[in-house]
Amino acid sequence: MWYLARTRLHAAYKLRVLRDHPRAEWIIYVDGEKGTILSKYDNLAQARGHATVFDPNPVLAAPDWVPVTENGVVRRPPAEAYRRVTLGDLDGRGYFDGRRVTTKRTARRVRRKDLDWSCASTQPGFDEAMVYFHVDRAIRYLESLGYRGRRRRSSARRSRSTRTARARTTPGTARANGA
Repeated sequence: MWYLARTRLHAAYKLRVLRDHPRAEWIIYVDGEKGTILSKYDNLAQARGHATVFDPNPVLAAPDWVPVTENGVVRRPPAEAYRRVTLGDLDGRGYFDGRRVTTKRTARRVRRKDLDWSCASTQPGFDEAMVYFHVDRAIRYLESLGYRGRRRRSSARRSRSTRTARARTTPGTARANGA
């Protein structure tokens, strides 16, 4: 068979390796001439989940919404501010752990066995979903431009927001820092 790696076609062999404990199905592409591994991934580790997020933010998604009234009362974002998205490359264990991004460093992480984090911005899991979705999308975009960089998975720390939270990304790590 042929395998496209970056900009070059390779004559390749496709191998499928199964394992029972822990359960895995590895798909491996091996260069037919050199014998080097062109690509490998755990086919079972690539689960999909769903979440509601702000994309890009509630002010742009709902232009008629005013976050704070003239009296200083904070208003919750309306339903049209949310967007239901698919979260790709999750490991399937119910947390925001994927091929490119994880929220492992977040205290009291939210677990959903059904991989559905459809919730309002005031509910647990929303901030983790926002971090996972936006960081994963940014990394995918960079990869589409040809960036390969270090293959270390980005991690999110303290993805629960506070009133003074500011999102910030540093090389190799995505963080949502709060007071």
